[in-house]
Parts: sequence; structure tokens; C-alpha cells
Amino acid sequence: MNAVIRDAEAQVLADLRALKLPAEDADRLVVQSDEDAAGDPVIRVWVIVPDEALRKPQIDARLDELEQHIRDVAWGGAWEHWVSVRFRSASEQADIEKQEQLERTRGTIRR
Repeated sequence: MNAVIRDAEAQVLADLRALKLPAEDADRLVVQSDEDAAGDPVIRVWVIVPDEALRKPQIDARLDELEQHIRDVAWGGAWEHWVSVRFRSASEQADIEKQEQLERTRGTIRR
């Protein structure tokens, strides 16, 4: 990865981590840089949604708006690569983090 991409990546990661989220629709973001199947840079964003928010009317439309806002923030600077935005319930994320912690304590975590 060249320096221009690394700098753009660092900036978009910082911008996304600083993003103000609608508290009723999203607890937090989990943001990571990665590569896609072709080896191109990609930013992966998981929006962690409170379990109770998933039962609210019009949640799909609000999450669609949030997804677009995340992409607008990411593509508003020098980042020209894909931004993958996915959603997870808070309980699903807690299970993932619990499993990762268990794997870390056993020394078997895969990244």
C-alpha cells in the first residue's frame, strides 16, 4: 500500500471513528481497514444497533440513511476505495467480542 493510500486510510478511519451517531439507532461503529478479494484496500464498518432499535418502525429507512451518511463521510476526503457498511445487533456484537476474548486467552484468535 502506498503512502497516499495509507494517509487517506488513516484520515477516513479517524473521520469515521469521530462520527456522531443517532443514539436511538446506533450504539457505536466498529471500523477496520482491510483488503478485498482482489487485494484492493477497503474500509469495513459495522454499525452496532441496539437490540430494541431493531423492533422500531421505520428502522430500515433510518439505517439506510445512516449507511449513506457513513459512505458520504468516508468518500468526502481522499478515500476512493470501497467502504463496506454492515449492521449487527448489540447482542450479536457482544457474542463476537466474548468469543474473541476467549480465543485471545487461549492464544487461538484469528485475524
